[in-house]
Amino acid sequence: MNNQSIKKIIIVGNGTAAWMSAAYLQRTFNRVEPNIELQVIETPTTAASTDSPAQSSMVLMLGFLRYLGINEQLFMDTCLASFKMASKLEGWKTGKMEESYWHPLGNVGGHQGERLSLLQHALHRHLQDEDKELSFVEKMHEAVAVCKAGKAPKIALTEGKRQGQSLPYSYHFHTAAFVQLLKKYVLSKGVERIEASLQNVVLNAQGHIEAIETKEQGTFSADLYLDCSGSEAQLIGQKLQENFESAADYLPCDGKVHAVIPYGEGNRYHQSAGGLKPYTILTALQNGWRSHIPLQSVEHFQYTYSSRFSSKEAAEMELRASLGDRASSAQFTHFPSLPNGKRKRQWVGNCVAIGESAGKVENLCATNLAWIQLGLRYLLYFFPNQNMTTRLQQGYNQAMNELYENIRDFEVLYYCLSERRDSDFWTSRTPKAAIPESVQEKLAEWKHLLPDGYEGKYTLFGSFDYVCVLAGMNVLPTESLPLLQYDAVVQETDAYFKRVVHQSEQWAKKLPTQGEYFQQLKRFAQFQQNKNW
Repeated sequence: MNNQSIKKIIIVGNGTAAWMSAAYLQRTFNRVEPNIELQVIETPTTAASTDSPAQSSMVLMLGFLRYLGINEQLFMDTCLASFKMASKLEGWKTGKMEESYWHPLGNVGGHQGERLSLLQHALHRHLQDEDKELSFVEKMHEAVAVCKAGKAPKIALTEGKRQGQSLPYSYHFHTAAFVQLLKKYVLSKGVERIEASLQNVVLNAQGHIEAIETKEQGTFSADLYLDCSGSEAQLIGQKLQENFESAADYLPCDGKVHAVIPYGEGNRYHQSAGGLKPYTILTALQNGWRSHIPLQSVEHFQYTYSSRFSSKEAAEMELRASLGDRASSAQFTHFPSLPNGKRKRQWVGNCVAIGESAGKVENLCATNLAWIQLGLRYLLYFFPNQNMTTRLQQGYNQAMNELYENIRDFEVLYYCLSERRDSDFWTSRTPKAAIPESVQEKLAEWKHLLPDGYEGKYTLFGSFDYVCVLAGMNVLPTESLPLLQYDAVVQETDAYFKRVVHQSEQWAKKLPTQGEYFQQLKRFAQFQQNKNW
């Protein structure tokens, strides 16, 4: 038994997962003094690479940048980033674009004393309220009003000083620029980069990885290996032969076609079209869905479709049709069709898969970066010594499986609530075989408005997220919980929700647009002075 601590980690890959892993581990273990040697074997970009040209992220992204100490303005300027406060969903209910709804980032307030959560109170108020001018989510979250007004989530500067208060937010950003930023960060901190292609992976008698042989740079060995090679899964899939469990029955969209449209010279913040939208738009189409991600100087559209119901050529035609006149100035890129699913185990022997090599979903909810981040965070929770204790591996695999199922179930929710029957694709989304039992159970509970509590220990989406989609698709219970029929229980929360609506109006008035926000930054010399790590 070898109880010595991990001394060296090799990361295999060339994309977002590889360089996020290198940056995170460098910051964790080597911030004060070198503890673990880190090497990134940067393999050549392959045809199976599925890193999208632009990313939409979750609130977790803020924590990642802050943990590394990367200045936000540097990140936004380098990666053409814009703010994101919500997702707007169009066409998911019946196919009509005007039937849109919102899923804001963040959460609604916590529990009211010893009683039910504010979420239950909000649902009760909505069911009792005859005034339906505001949607359910608008009555409990300020971000929707701010998104409709096209504003940033915070004020850049007040009298030369930063204003700390903001609404929950994250980012849209350029993927390749982010990878280059991380790479520069990592290499400046002493991580070794090895450009080489894998020739062979040598296993020892235990079935653990003993060494990696490359074509160009020779042989390398470590105590722990991270497989960040994306869908190729060069270590955990190709060599260790860990089973891939398909989720194609539940998440059928496996192909992608991408379009990039520039705003035009002198129109950096899309001012000619009302400015940058502080939200991602997810539009349901005939055989899948389209995302719209606005960056500072270009906008990205991606159609994620089912190859079972559409060819590459037909998918591009459908995307072009949805863009209208804008399609004439777009550049289109196709990605290979790759099934959704996960490895049965994400940690095998002395190899841990991070990112798409561990598992893949459709990314409806911008979870691909969060999947990477939480995979790294949980790895620290269960971090091994050279003995590679089985108990730690089991704990990690259980955590990652629970996380994957939570993400999968939430994405399935978008489909199974739809009433669309205008194509074979949408018809295929409604049978029970296309809906996991765990989702069926949640929907049955929702009919009777049982107390919320979808959050598990290793989950990403909770009750508020579920209710945003359920209420947005107009799937509401017919009555609230009996306890909320008592006025004394309800009255104490009325002031809270009135305050939310008032604050929403105030935020929408006083906050700057994103263009104004960036212009405010540029007017101060400290914007340049803050370009540091």
